[in-house]
Amino acid sequence: MSEESDTFLQLSNLTKQFGEVTAVDDVNITIKRGEFFALLGPSGCGKTTTMRCIAGFEEPTNGDILVEGKSITGLHPSQRNTGMVFQNYALFPHYDVFRNVAYGLIMDDLKGPHRFRALANLLSGRSARKNADLRNRVEEALSQVQLDGYQTRRITELSGGQQQRVALARALIKRPSMLLMDEPLSNLDAGLRSEMRLVIRDIQQEVGITTVFVTHDQEEAMSMADRVALMKEGAIVQCTTPEQLYERPVNAWAATFVGKSNLLQGTIKSSSNGITEIDVAGATLVSQDERSGQEGQKCTVMIRPEDLIIAGTGNGADPASEGGVNRFNATVQRSTFFGGEVIYEMDSPFGSVEIERPFAGEGSISPLGTTVELHVNADRVHILDETNGGGTRHDD
Repeated sequence: MSEESDTFLQLSNLTKQFGEVTAVDDVNITIKRGEFFALLGPSGCGKTTTMRCIAGFEEPTNGDILVEGKSITGLHPSQRNTGMVFQNYALFPHYDVFRNVAYGLIMDDLKGPHRFRALANLLSGRSARKNADLRNRVEEALSQVQLDGYQTRRITELSGGQQQRVALARALIKRPSMLLMDEPLSNLDAGLRSEMRLVIRDIQQEVGITTVFVTHDQEEAMSMADRVALMKEGAIVQCTTPEQLYERPVNAWAATFVGKSNLLQGTIKSSSNGITEIDVAGATLVSQDERSGQEGQKCTVMIRPEDLIIAGTGNGADPASEGGVNRFNATVQRSTFFGGEVIYEMDSPFGSVEIERPFAGEGSISPLGTTVELHVNADRVHILDETNGGGTRHDD
């Protein structure tokens, strides 16, 4: 199948302005059929407005939205064949699960010749369940979200995770061609969010529906999406796979938004044969990054905390990592215990750096003031492309 025929949703030069404020700024995105695509960014970056334009709740100021090659710009939301899951779920507490899930189908009937029957179905759960076709569709949708047998439960009797699944079932029951999800996990506690990430991803994979997922939570985007569009101030900063976004952030802002980073300011001393030497605070770091530069050029160096390895044995060290190119001493300034991991802040020749190490058991945490040798392999020293301050970058 060609890439063009595999394209399901395309945003072409999409722009949305509210008065003098540009909420979405010339966004271009291509989403594949069946793909789980995340719009990620801080509050106010334009991700929800982008989704609302796709859903038809907002009309673009400029640009176009195409589904399977056909423009849907200007169509009413009901004509776009999309299912929507809102941040607050938008469930009806006075209806049972059955009528909440069936609501979209019942509303469709209200517009047709069977509107009196539809009204009875809406007012009475018993009447609604007498409709065999409706009952079968509701049972199918609830089965997809693992809520079999919950038809007669009231919404107020459900946990937050169960309410989330009801909202998802309501979106899926009309068998939409695309699923839109706006911060659907933000109202759940941390443990339930982790559980629902897996549930939603599994359901999306099973149903095979093209999904656009809006979130400000990097862990949600990284753990659930096939690809991520990172947004800032209405524009796409970088659009790529979660792995590439983490490994090859386009600039310092992207590096700090996605994961933890040690960002060091330096000057390139030399660059040849794939080896770049960088002066950082008077000390030299060696990089084997594909990005390089000219001698004397200023640059930002990124080292992820987990790539800094404590040499030797004991006190949180990793005896298996003795082959790093860059070796230097550092002194523990602070250690923070998080259960499965320990975060160290250390004073190094390059300034203060953060190190993340697995917890190795009681007594393994290096005391304050301890001097250790650190290693970092040259291929884990990344030079950021600061010439791209915020424009779109596609890595795939």
